[in-house]
This record gives sequence, C-alpha cells and structure tokens, in this order.
Amino acid sequence: EVEARMRSSLREKFGEEAAQGTGRKDPIRFMQRQLSKGHVIEVDKLFKDLVRKGETSVLAYNIAISAKARAKDAEGALALFADLDKEFGPDNHSYGALTSALVRAGRVGEA
Repeated sequence: EVEARMRSSLREKFGEEAAQGTGRKDPIRFMQRQLSKGHVIEVDKLFKDLVRKGETSVLAYNIAISAKARAKDAEGALALFADLDKEFGPDNHSYGALTSALVRAGRVGEA
C-alpha cells in the first residue's frame, strides 16, 4: 500500500512516466544526462525519436550536435547544423557545438 501511494503521488506531481519509473518525462533533459555520461548513440536515438514526433527545439539540436562532436562525426554535426538552420536558426551554443565537432574530428581549418 505504501508503494501504491508513492506511485500515486509521483503520478500526480510528475506524470505517468515518473510513476512507472522510466524517467523520460522530459526527453531533452534525458538527452542531456545521456550526453554527460558519454552515451552518444542513445542521444542520437532520442533525437531521432523527437524528430519523428515533431518535438525538436534548438536545445535538442545543440545536444545532438554535441553528441556528434563527442563521436568525432563532423559530417553528422554539419548535417544537423544545416537542419537546425532551416528549422529554427542557430544560437550561440549551436555555433560552439559545431566548432567543437569540427575540432574534435581534426577539421580545424573549417571551424
């Protein structure tokens, strides 16, 4: 009964996902946590899921570009940046993430 009350309380405060313990109520924060842990493949999957659902944002793109930087995937970062430019327009963090991706991939002259 204590567990049922706790789940009910979580459900009221944070939604069904929190009650189930998935922790994915805010996918962008989850992407940030995964990136901080170095799980770049998981970040890529989460971003593709957001794109499929039409729930992207500048922050989501920036996190995905940063994941490409960690993976030293300059081409992927450039492609995401181009998509971001079409969809929302980049912010200062976007340029920093792209520069980081190019530098990590050894393409310093393009940064």
